[in-house]
Amino acid sequence: MRVNPVTTLTQVYRHAEGGGIAALCDDVRHGRDIQSDYGREVSLHLETDSETTAKTVLALYAKLIANGVKPVDIGLLSPFRKQPFHGVEPLNRSIRRLLGHDDAVRVGDLVMALNNDYDLDVMNGMRGEVAVVRSDLSFGVAFEDRIGLVNFPRDKRVSNSLDGPALELRWAFASTVHKAQGGQFPHVIAIVPTNGAYLFGKPALYTVFSRARVTLAVVGDIARISDISRRGGRERTTALAMLLDAPPPKPIKQIGAIDMSSSGFEPTEVDE
Repeated sequence: MRVNPVTTLTQVYRHAEGGGIAALCDDVRHGRDIQSDYGREVSLHLETDSETTAKTVLALYAKLIANGVKPVDIGLLSPFRKQPFHGVEPLNRSIRRLLGHDDAVRVGDLVMALNNDYDLDVMNGMRGEVAVVRSDLSFGVAFEDRIGLVNFPRDKRVSNSLDGPALELRWAFASTVHKAQGGQFPHVIAIVPTNGAYLFGKPALYTVFSRARVTLAVVGDIARISDISRRGGRERTTALAMLLDAPPPKPIKQIGAIDMSSSGFEPTEVDE
């Protein structure tokens, strides 16, 4: 049986090695009990119902803003999208009110693309900041990892929407754990709800915490984090090893090379 090489990544680049965020992530990864104190980088806030969880989250968000942190540098992550109070959609509306924004799009609004738009060269999951709103109701967005503004004309705009300013855009002050994969933020506020055991496996919980570079605030059922980290993740079922050991498949015959004279069917085109 073929032995395939495996590379293990051990160097931490996102956050300070040896700091509180790294220690918490390491405890989750190894299935250890969560400590009560991870130093100044990490704060743990016990809340057991959705309304008080949302209030604590918004208070933490407001404190970061008051300290001069820009919304684009804050990752507010929830496993829910539509759940009352602490789902992504109600949190986005609450944060916009906290920042003094009304239902219409405003400069500084954070947005996320929901679909691939090849005309605008905007892909699903891209996060951006509204940089200009024009008198003709069009607006321009500065997306991450993109040079120049992406213009959304009037015909793509949704007026006074609670969910986002355009058909393919949603507010992105808060985002789901799924959408945050691959991203990183200087400051993360992570929600671990009371029923998080069925929403989080170890890999997802590790993903949430490891998005943070400078500070991490965890709000919710703190006691459940140890249970989730000890439980481990779901094992992945894959046929990759078998496919790597299997002989290469035989080439598929082209239709033009097959004798079909007796079938009464005459091919009209051969794919070369």
